Amino acid sequence: MAYLKYRGTISHREILRELEEELADISSISGWKYQFITENFHTMSRKTKNTPEPEEITGPEFGGEIRKVSSAEVYLDGISLFIDHGNDPLTFSFDKNGSMATVSMQLVDDPLSTHKITVKKYEFMYSPYIKMFTRNAEHHIKAVKVLDYIKKKYVTDLEVIDTTMYWETRDEEELKVIMWKSAGKNRQISI
Repeated sequence: MAYLKYRGTISHREILRELEEELADISSISGWKYQFITENFHTMSRKTKNTPEPEEITGPEFGGEIRKVSSAEVYLDGISLFIDHGNDPLTFSFDKNGSMATVSMQLVDDPLSTHKITVKKYEFMYSPYIKMFTRNAEHHIKAVKVLDYIKKKYVTDLEVIDTTMYWETRDEEELKVIMWKSAGKNRQISI
């Protein structure tokens, strides 16, 4: 399956409201749904505990910067655009420093668990990039057009990894062939 993986920073936090309002307007005009993002787990739960320094986890792309963070460090603000029903949204979420990011929760084994009692423990994983899967050429093209616009107006240092190479080539016919082949592989796997 094809995906777009992107990261960048806004020049200052005040520009985020303008970006959100403009993308909400674009979504309304285009007939897309959208959702504002506000994640601040410190204010949601006053019972956060001090945790040790974040542990770096290495990965192959963008320098392997996925790391664990405490709930007090979790902060995201932005907007998700639902371009096509059934596809991943095009998300623009920013951390408190103005960098694009995502935060996910991961269930981990707790050393306090015994055979009789299982303790569920969650960790917050901070990723300094956003990744969206695309299932068809039309969705992919629309997402790239919005990313282009965001790069020109708001996130001038935007970096994009596109597994189809469409970001670099803008060859729609080649993109359609790649997506068709990808869909065929997925159908064969599910048989």
